Amino acid sequence: MKKLFIALLVLAAFAPGCKKKSSPKKIDRLIMGETWRLEKFIDSNANLTLNYTNYTFQFTKEKLFAIVMPDSSFVGSWDRLEDKNPAILILNTPNAGPTRKLGDDWNVIFLSKDEFRLERLNGKGSEADECIFRKI
Repeated sequence: MKKLFIALLVLAAFAPGCKKKSSPKKIDRLIMGETWRLEKFIDSNANLTLNYTNYTFQFTKEKLFAIVMPDSSFVGSWDRLEDKNPAILILNTPNAGPTRKLGDDWNVIFLSKDEFRLERLNGKGSEADECIFRKI
């Protein structure tokens, strides 16, 4: 019995934590049809969050990515790669305008019904860029 208890303790120590997985189907289910705001945006170590304070974002089942601002709006597209863990979310934004910095392939590092976090690597040993979207 003592050996079984020790084995269970060792197994528990190496078991993965309670991290929310981000499968492609889960991305579709949780982000589509909702309205999101950008809670945090770090790009090349610069905090750009305030630039997006009044923006809202919507992801449609037609793979459109609507970016609504107080005085205008933009439409881009989105997709995700199959069979990746973490899942990859691809954001295509207009090349002009303030949303162009969001356009890229992002790793979905956290996903829940109220929030998702994206990360992209900059290379050359620098910090990763980060986006956090929160449901409105």
